[in-house]
Amino acid sequence: MDAETTKAQLLATLQAEHSAWLALLAAISEDRMLLPGAAAPEWTVKDVIAHLTAWRGRSCARLQAGLRHTAPTQPPWPAEFDENDAAEVNRINTWIYQTNRDRPLAAVLHESEAAWQQLADLVSALPATDLLDTQRFVWLGGAPLGSAVLNASFAHLHEHIQMLAIQGWLTLRSRVE
Repeated sequence: MDAETTKAQLLATLQAEHSAWLALLAAISEDRMLLPGAAAPEWTVKDVIAHLTAWRGRSCARLQAGLRHTAPTQPPWPAEFDENDAAEVNRINTWIYQTNRDRPLAAVLHESEAAWQQLADLVSALPATDLLDTQRFVWLGGAPLGSAVLNASFAHLHEHIQMLAIQGWLTLRSRVE
């Protein structure tokens, strides 16, 4: 398989994941997106969307760094938070929640969609060799940029869809309503 085929597969996977995410969101009314209990007692689906969007921004920063051939820029959360430390990730997630909890749903949905589009645009813009070369970016520790970014992004998305109870929350709420 050549590099362009693999890049095409990355883009196809990205599109499939985005389509599945949009289908999930379409199953939730806007009113229900504002009910607490989606992933934590106080979190709404809107909060989960904002959370995933913030982390997707980190993925976009890594892809932008690939385009610039530099190390990634600092994510939007405070620089003292270490995203490689589990306790610090909890602090980052709290910061993301507090930063976004009062934002309007329409703004969060718009930003989420823009982040998906940016991710696709960046994958499209990067040469296949930059996406697939395991030695291209030392800051990835031997992982290829494309799969490192997309696998992390999709794993995180699936974690919130399946493990952090968005699906269970939807089932529970639909029985209650």
